[in-house]
Amino acid sequence: MARTKHTHRGTCQACGARQAVEEEGRIAKHGYKVEFGTFNGVCMGAGHQPAEHDVTMTHKVIEQCRREAVRLDQHTANLEAGTTLPETIERYDPMAVRKNKWGREERGVWIEMPYAEGTDSEKRAAVQHAIIRSKRLADMNRSHAKGLEEQVLPRHGKPLYPAEDKPEPRAYAKGQRYTITYKDGGKVTVTLERAAYSYSWRSGSERLVGWIASWERGGSKGTGRYSMRELNAAVLEP
Repeated sequence: MARTKHTHRGTCQACGARQAVEEEGRIAKHGYKVEFGTFNGVCMGAGHQPAEHDVTMTHKVIEQCRREAVRLDQHTANLEAGTTLPETIERYDPMAVRKNKWGREERGVWIEMPYAEGTDSEKRAAVQHAIIRSKRLADMNRSHAKGLEEQVLPRHGKPLYPAEDKPEPRAYAKGQRYTITYKDGGKVTVTLERAAYSYSWRSGSERLVGWIASWERGGSKGTGRYSMRELNAAVLEP
């Protein structure tokens, strides 16, 4: 078992998630994805003290969420009354072509257009979509405020969580054969069609990246995927 680099975990004041606490006593960066070598979308609680030590930000976030929920409730009422209208509508163009994230061309695109240029049905759809979205966001803000109040504020003054061990990553080479034995005694042999690896992104949880396996069971053959739990429990064949 490999030790994690940090020694303790704490509760983020803004999102309520349990995150690593850095040496200087502040919550590590989280809630982001890395794009072009930079952090994108870092949680506002990162870089602040954990809720176990301070909840000043938590109180501010709760108040912000409640104010935003009230604003969205009024926005919803204005949309329903027709005193507020969406700025755009969406129109489907079945002949338009775009490239998806894998670089392949796909036909059919939803195009955003000014509300005034929409048909009556497009305008009605845009209003209904805006109402649904506004209601959902208001509910999300109320729910988040309630969660922070009930789950994060009570953490103040309590000790930090100890950091947990993470399992070592496991590598899988192309061409390796594994035998998986199920609870009912059934067995299946899988052969990895390309190299892969697993990694741990939080204690007790792993992902398997870039793999596909051919399988044999009895007289049947095929190609498919197997769960991380199944493959980790499999026996490597010589």
